Amino acid sequence: MKVSGLRHTCKEYYDSVFCVADNIRQISPFIVIDEKENTIQAVQNITNLLLAPDDCIVCHAWPGKWRTDVFTFTALEFKNECKKRGRI
Repeated sequence: MKVSGLRHTCKEYYDSVFCVADNIRQISPFIVIDEKENTIQAVQNITNLLLAPDDCIVCHAWPGKWRTDVFTFTALEFKNECKKRGRI
């Protein structure tokens, strides 16, 4: 599956996501796409997102000032950002 037309993550996105506690619901769910298992799952918080397999594609809508952007990244990219920020 190829996900296209979405934004890749940026510092401002991560700053916004990480200002919400790990076990608190995000503004919108993380959509986790596991191509190996052929599943799509809505994940409500960072704690549960960290349980996703590394190669899963993650999509997440985040409201901006004038529009809502949908960001896409892999679970591994997110885990690496968590490590970089001392979250895990």
